[in-house]
Amino acid sequence: IGAIDINIKNMFRFSPLAHTGEHLHVQCGDLSAVDVVRNLPRMSGGQPMQIAHYVTRQARHVRVAPRDGKTLDPVIDGELYWGLQHCEVAIGPKVPVLKLQARD
Repeated sequence: IGAIDINIKNMFRFSPLAHTGEHLHVQCGDLSAVDVVRNLPRMSGGQPMQIAHYVTRQARHVRVAPRDGKTLDPVIDGELYWGLQHCEVAIGPKVPVLKLQARD
């Protein structure tokens, strides 16, 4: 789940569906490191990853619960959380974020 649209010199873009500031960019699926590496060319072009059983969309509120006997290990804004029983994320108040300009 990403809350900020990060665009690195138009080469890599993370959470582009969060660009409005009114939505979270939600990506759900059982991803492996190999899946991510295979999708680097797509990601570098600003395109969404193409992985079986993978969903990406905008949302204002997300609640995820695992199947019985399982736990969640979500990545939220780049931080990995282990062993959660459920995860609930919603849009909160706007907080000013410093915008940096890269130099060529």
